[in-house]
Amino acid sequence: MKTFIFKGEGHTLGNAIRTIILKNPDVIFCGYTIPHPSENKLHLRIETKSISAIDALREGLEQLQNLSDHILKTFEVVVMKHLSYI
Repeated sequence: MKTFIFKGEGHTLGNAIRTIILKNPDVIFCGYTIPHPSENKLHLRIETKSISAIDALREGLEQLQNLSDHILKTFEVVVMKHLSYI
């Protein structure tokens, strides 16, 4: 079990990364908190079975990056198609 602290992050990253990490079958628990609204910090807690929490976080961040890249690429294609009709 390990808790990671991300400075300057909030619910947007917390919910996205928690959702992706929980899809890993080696993860027992993943949750996040924002300790206080005046603090710009995200606490992410990960508990795993057979892999380290660091590896679970690394895999989750890579998957989130790949998903974000795919969404951006898809969005750009749709925008270009739309602009070609104008």
